Amino acid sequence: PVEISYPISEQIVFQISLPDGYALSETPEQERVILPNGSGQYDVIYSEGGGRIIVNHKLKLNGLKYEPDQYPILKEFFDRVSEKMGEQLVIEKNAK
Repeated sequence: PVEISYPISEQIVFQISLPDGYALSETPEQERVILPNGSGQYDVIYSEGGGRIIVNHKLKLNGLKYEPDQYPILKEFFDRVSEKMGEQLVIEKNAK
């Protein structure tokens, strides 16, 4: 089994200030990934305004023990979290 010593609640927030003349041209999809029975959740939210981009990642794990038959679902959850955390924002210079 996979055992976690204590519940996990983490939040990572990035704030990016765009230089004058640059804009966000591509944003990955916002997403919520949920483990069965509410034992875990991951959210990623993107927002833009005032020359800033804010990326907010939230991870919660409430389950402390995952049995071997739950391992594929847990692995899929963390694979998806890893994939979402590696996605890129595309920032381009404005055309004049």
